Amino acid sequence: MHPTLFRIGGFQVTTYGLMLAIAFAVAATLIIRRGEREGIPGDFLQNLLVVAMVAALLGARLLHILVDFDYFLDHPAEVLFSREGYVFFGGFLAGTGASIYWIRHRGQDVWKVADVLAPYLSLAQGIGRLGCFGFGCCYGHPTSLPWAVQFPRTIDPSSGMIDGTPAYLHHLAEGWITPDAAHSLPVHPSQLYESALAWLNFFILIYLQKRGCQKGVLFLTYLLLYSTGRFLVEFTRGDPRGELLHLLSTSQVVSVGLFAVACAMLIYRKVVRLSS
Repeated sequence: MHPTLFRIGGFQVTTYGLMLAIAFAVAATLIIRRGEREGIPGDFLQNLLVVAMVAALLGARLLHILVDFDYFLDHPAEVLFSREGYVFFGGFLAGTGASIYWIRHRGQDVWKVADVLAPYLSLAQGIGRLGCFGFGCCYGHPTSLPWAVQFPRTIDPSSGMIDGTPAYLHHLAEGWITPDAAHSLPVHPSQLYESALAWLNFFILIYLQKRGCQKGVLFLTYLLLYSTGRFLVEFTRGDPRGELLHLLSTSQVVSVGLFAVACAMLIYRKVVRLSS
């Protein structure tokens, strides 16, 4: 794992940041290409993606703060200016809300645009989670499975202090390893589980896209696929997740809600189509 690819003075380029940029660039290119074939203006899609990205980053950071609010109160500057600390569902909900407003404001069809976006959201997630793996965030619970991975101790060259990876620091803080340990405990590669599911979702959605679907079905199918996969992967996650009654993580609660909403909307759209 290589959390930091290289440094230029005090500036560092992380694996996560690079993969996030690649994911956005690839998805944006394909979205604009597909959208123009569907008659959606390219400049509109470009502006929409910028609006969605900014809102998603703000929402992802906000949900991270809310999930671990006590830590934020004790370390506000560290949380606000950290390169870590983004919760996907916070970004997704904020990005979706901002996108719906922008699409309607520009007089476009929300469901038509959503269907164009759906497959490439999965593609971006598949690429982005590889960045999580390279950086070491979003790691899994300790396990003895043969495909378990260990995250290394890294040293900040400017201070000579241990500065990561997140799994290593967590295990060190819990007393599960000693400061002279070279690696974290073996853990589930939860990032790779989710990346694999995202790639599978991408190919399923592309298949459905080629077959043709009722308007809105492709995006709602994306919600069903992603929320199901995320709910299951969460059981393997070992990083601080936030909990509801010590049973479900914050992301699992949101997953259940999204799954229910997507099911209800699919049924409603099916009933409306049959009655029309």
